[in-house]
Amino acid sequence: MKKILRGDELLIVFMLIGDVHFGLEIQKIISIVEPKQRRTIPLSPPYINSIMNYYGSIVTIFDLKTYFAFRSTEDNDEEAKVVYLKHNELNVGLLVDKITGIDYVSLSVIEEPGALDSDFEVEKFCNNVFIINEDEPVVYRLDVEKIEDFMNRIVFPG
Repeated sequence: MKKILRGDELLIVFMLIGDVHFGLEIQKIISIVEPKQRRTIPLSPPYINSIMNYYGSIVTIFDLKTYFAFRSTEDNDEEAKVVYLKHNELNVGLLVDKITGIDYVSLSVIEEPGALDSDFEVEKFCNNVFIINEDEPVVYRLDVEKIEDFMNRIVFPG
């Protein structure tokens, strides 16, 4: 898949999950949709709590806020979105609290996540961080391959 570049910049979709900021290259996103008409999955892990139909494809909903036990800074379900990703065998929707923007980010602001002290396992789903400005929060860059690997290891009772 071709990267969306403008010079030495990537086009990133920014999202908020709990009070943590994440970003993902736009070309890895199929669609951003309302989290409506989801069906619960009995006996599933709490962070894989539902599925939804997206134009005939069954999409598993992955709730990173529940997985990491992030606290909510505000109760704003009307801004929640499902970011639909499809990569190799991965067919998943990330439940996010809010899409905060889409913008180009310079490759020069990308740093390794190990340089940060974090309250959660950054490396589990992120490959880098964006440190755009010292006055702004760090943005964790989601890694679709790591999400796919994790999702492939989930065992559902049956």
